[in-house]
Amino acid sequence: IGIDGPGGFGEYARVPARCAWKHKDRSLAAVGSLLEPIGNAVYAALCEEVVGRSVLVLGCGPQGLFAVGAAKAGGANPVIAVEGAPFRMRLAKRMGADLVLSPADPDILPKLVRATDGGPDAVLEMSGAPAAIALGLKAVRSGGRLSAFGIPPRELAVDWAGDIVFKGVRIMGIAGREVFKTWYTTDALLRSGALDPRPVVTHRFPLKRFKQGFAVMNAKAKNCGKVVFEMGTGR
Repeated sequence: IGIDGPGGFGEYARVPARCAWKHKDRSLAAVGSLLEPIGNAVYAALCEEVVGRSVLVLGCGPQGLFAVGAAKAGGANPVIAVEGAPFRMRLAKRMGADLVLSPADPDILPKLVRATDGGPDAVLEMSGAPAAIALGLKAVRSGGRLSAFGIPPRELAVDWAGDIVFKGVRIMGIAGREVFKTWYTTDALLRSGALDPRPVVTHRFPLKRFKQGFAVMNAKAKNCGKVVFEMGTGR
């Protein structure tokens, strides 16, 4: 909805019944609309075992922030985030990141290698930035996994032999999430409290103020996490 067909920003939407997910109760009413982006993050983080393993999250937009929380909820240690916007760096810490680094740090690669004792076991590339993708491929340890979620703005040049073949890296394309397996996992994480997405939601607007919401989202300063439009609210 909103990609393959119109809709999404309306009070009601009609979908095939087999595609609909019904919450078991009202406990998730405040965050229920977030299951789609959280599902992306849960699938990216937990498509393979992460308990006791190091995870690197590249890019802390909303999905990256949810991925930090999902990795932490899945037992990853340490969880490291890379983000350039100071506001989102602080949100990454609130979501459980053990270490947050700036991509502008000239020593970022050796710092990542040291912090993970040789390189992260899993890299979650959530930004699509070419520099972040290159960093992730360089940083991931031999035999590690890279979850590719971010969409790059152009075709990329990759050191196929050095960064992938000779390192035995597994690249997992994250095209959304697994229906309905990811929903069951996400629902359980939210209902148990293991994953709390609320710190990521920094702004709420009534739907009629959508222009203001998009202005906040698109501002260069990136002083926001997830922006939520609410139905039936007044101002």
